[in-house]
Amino acid sequence: MNCDSVNGYHLLNVCLPLYCKIKFEMSSPAENNEFITCCKTNRMFLSKNLSVRPLEITAKVIVEDVSNIKQEDLLQYFGKKGWEVERITPNQREQSAIISFKMDTDVRGIINNKHNIGATLLKVFPFYDSLGTALYGKDRPVSKLMGNTRNNDQHSSKPIYQLQTSDGIDIVVCKADLCSYPVDAVVINSNENLKLDGGIGGAFAAAAGSCLQEECNTIILQRGQLKPGDSVITRSGGQLHCKKVIHVVGPQYDQSKHQRAVGQLRRAVKGSLELAEKNGCLSLAISAICANMGFPLNLCADTIIKVMKEHCDDRFGENTLKQIHFVSIDDRAVQALEAAVRENFGNQGTTYSQQSDTDRVLKSPHLEQKTNFSKPLETNVGLPIQLVKGNVEDSTTEVIVNVVGTDLDLGKGAVSKAILRAAGSKLQMLVSEQMKTGNIGDVIITSGCKLKSKMVFHTVVPSWDNQDNTREILRGIVEDCLNKAQQRGFTSITFPAIGTGNLGFPTDLAASVMIEEILKFKKQPRGLKTVDIVLYPKDRGTIQWVR
Repeated sequence: MNCDSVNGYHLLNVCLPLYCKIKFEMSSPAENNEFITCCKTNRMFLSKNLSVRPLEITAKVIVEDVSNIKQEDLLQYFGKKGWEVERITPNQREQSAIISFKMDTDVRGIINNKHNIGATLLKVFPFYDSLGTALYGKDRPVSKLMGNTRNNDQHSSKPIYQLQTSDGIDIVVCKADLCSYPVDAVVINSNENLKLDGGIGGAFAAAAGSCLQEECNTIILQRGQLKPGDSVITRSGGQLHCKKVIHVVGPQYDQSKHQRAVGQLRRAVKGSLELAEKNGCLSLAISAICANMGFPLNLCADTIIKVMKEHCDDRFGENTLKQIHFVSIDDRAVQALEAAVRENFGNQGTTYSQQSDTDRVLKSPHLEQKTNFSKPLETNVGLPIQLVKGNVEDSTTEVIVNVVGTDLDLGKGAVSKAILRAAGSKLQMLVSEQMKTGNIGDVIITSGCKLKSKMVFHTVVPSWDNQDNTREILRGIVEDCLNKAQQRGFTSITFPAIGTGNLGFPTDLAASVMIEEILKFKKQPRGLKTVDIVLYPKDRGTIQWVR
């Protein structure tokens, strides 16, 4: 089944600091299962490390714009309607409140009805713990449109590096404020008496309100003073975006007792993982705990992440944790965490700290629609690249690239036919003089005849057959054209969107391969100064992908 063929779904975007999460509402459970199966084998899903899962049934709603409404009024209103409220968690900063009900069936009835307290219309939306937010749909409040990021750059979430293990666990490094990080559990460093009176503990206490310190006090009364390496778990509350807080007592680092300190840190991290899983947490965030307690930063980060890797390996196939986030607002700590993740989990992930070269081109100003061939603008990747909406036969670069079949008939194919019409019949004669038939991957060079370009590179491109070899042939063709243009002393070349028409190449694959090869070549461009890629005005698929 092709994912594009799924009918009857409703699409909702959920913008979070690290991801764009998308909810599809299908018309039946069978379509749910079919869609999930389809996505897990979809080439784009696999190449982009995307994941799909059923969304849990929720017993929570969020009520927006409640600045003038008391908690007692909310409790009384929903109680009178027959919906049993278990808990109301206000968020003064967001002027909202999350309401937990005893029965998840209550939520369905609530969101399908309008609600008023006096003259005030209540804006009610389903809230999902696994998303850390509500699903607002088209009625999303204006204040929520920018997601959970703050105006202050110091506290905005900036994903740095992400990968997925073979067991399906998301490993993420992020520069962010732990107090506003939307995960099930956050691990923070504490002291033997769980006094939240400074540092990260003080920040959490301020955000959570008195309930967090009160619960910590209760634990100390029951257990007594904790020891280095111990870990305990509490609820969050207040304005914290997590559900649970895991308090670990990190050791003071002493070089003369190196092994002991590392062992205590390992025990603290391992304990936090066990507590998270025992309490049903699906996602966990941890910083470079103990880095401010004399531990060398790199040693601290490496020790923490080694324990995480060992846990993932030991629990392979049985992990209930699905996301592990390494988070800090400090640049040095983020760099150390990223380096340790790469060392222990590998370099096969996605880097966000700097956009990839391909992304820079695709997101550069040169993607603006252009209907003429103006002077190419300088990109920030070295070799000037311009994506142009127009017709390849109108190009004024020294070389243009044509696409032909193995029969070398220029009268077939939209690109080739247009080039032949503009160049005149002599162009076909020049091709036929060199070869009667071509082989896949060949590049045949002729003059441009009546074209504005000096030369035409006729490339023999295969039809897409969903094989890696076909993709590599396309890659080789682009590389060969660039090399031949440079070897002949040309300074500019224009490509069409090779393979995206009747040859059937997926638009994203063909465009990515072309741009990747151009960016590889740009590192030593020497004589070749400009590369244009022409997007046919009626090829809406390619234009939309580039946008």
